[in-house]
Amino acid sequence: MTVADQITVTGSSKPRRRPLSLARVASYLQALPLAVILGFFLLLPILFLLVVSFWDYDFAGLYPGFITLNYEDVLGSWVTWKTYLNTLKFAAIVWGITLFAGFWIAYFSPFTSGPRRSRRCCS
Repeated sequence: MTVADQITVTGSSKPRRRPLSLARVASYLQALPLAVILGFFLLLPILFLLVVSFWDYDFAGLYPGFITLNYEDVLGSWVTWKTYLNTLKFAAIVWGITLFAGFWIAYFSPFTSGPRRSRRCCS
């Protein structure tokens, strides 16, 4: 019986929900400590860094406020764009070398491997 047949037989277009049980919630309860730890030690510092990146600063400290001068300085610098370009260039070179070597290794590895022998530890 298909879903369309069930809808026409029962006359209701809403699917029935199973009642909430401990068995359905157990996996979420087991993952909750990890989610809390990741949220506290990973997501919270990243959020804090994002907020602080818009603050003003000098040699003595940070001053809360919303300024975009930090991003204007970084993104307006030719050094930043040259660094990004060099990074992309090296990534493309490594990707090409890996693709070339990986293809030939994957192509020839089935033909060059010897017959399968069982290897015993102490023979």
